[in-house]
Amino acid sequence: DRLRHEVRIKRKHTGRSGDILAGQTNRAFFRIYTPANSQLVSVDQVSVPPDDFFLPASPEAKPLDSLREAEGRVLVSETDKTRMTEEHGLRVYGAWSILPVGREQTMTIIYTTPKPTNGTWSLIWQKQPGTTDDTWEVRFQAPDKTGVTAYEPISGKGTGGDAGVRWATTAAVTQGFSVSYE
Repeated sequence: DRLRHEVRIKRKHTGRSGDILAGQTNRAFFRIYTPANSQLVSVDQVSVPPDDFFLPASPEAKPLDSLREAEGRVLVSETDKTRMTEEHGLRVYGAWSILPVGREQTMTIIYTTPKPTNGTWSLIWQKQPGTTDDTWEVRFQAPDKTGVTAYEPISGKGTGGDAGVRWATTAAVTQGFSVSYE
């Protein structure tokens, strides 16, 4: 029995065309760190970099041993260029977002993990250094035939009866969440 996790990343490029700094296409690479036993289900609406996106490597270039050790085996999807690596005991899914001025994008990554045997789910949202206050939302929906019995932080809001809980914030710090259900 597995829990389904859905991560949505919504982006909007608010720069103005013609602005020398903010009026350029924004290119960002996102990584989602998940438990090592996660399984990727689907990736939707990610950007696929064009073939000439990166400069070709010099024939003398060799991968750094430290990078190879940190990432382990790297798998890249042929269709959407999603990357999967193993880092620090976690499975990492990475994807590109290439966003022209005035455009919006919602990327969705769905993965599963084994259902916890102790009835407790937890998540650590780790703020990316250098970003401003990102707006984000975390939702937990209790598995079938169960209900939420406790959650932290208590700023969460019920999502209907005792079936789920939701947090929304513009926090500028790393934040932990946990839900107990039975």
